[in-house]
Amino acid sequence: MMAPKKIANLHLLTLIATLFLLGLVNVSYSVGKGEDMEFKQDSIENIRVKYERALIGINGVVSVSTGLNKKGKICLKIGTSIPIEQVYSKLPEELNKSAIELEYVGDVQAQ
Repeated sequence: MMAPKKIANLHLLTLIATLFLLGLVNVSYSVGKGEDMEFKQDSIENIRVKYERALIGINGVVSVSTGLNKKGKICLKIGTSIPIEQVYSKLPEELNKSAIELEYVGDVQAQ
């Protein structure tokens, strides 16, 4: 059983993450030797808007969204229907400098 303090911390983190994803709060934290890193949903959203049409036009790309990567950082998520290695080489070079995550999701079909 989890201790009450850990449960309270988990609820607080969930609330902060939700507010962050809704764009109601920016989160910054310290990494390493005092370097501040800010991840702003607005900048990732701007990248998504700028490149979404081009990305969807790439063979094998089935979705483009903003979300959290496996480390919990905001990123541009690109869903693929083919192995990600085959899509990665087709991405615009400018995106290599951005926080992106490719994920194989398979074929997507409307129901």
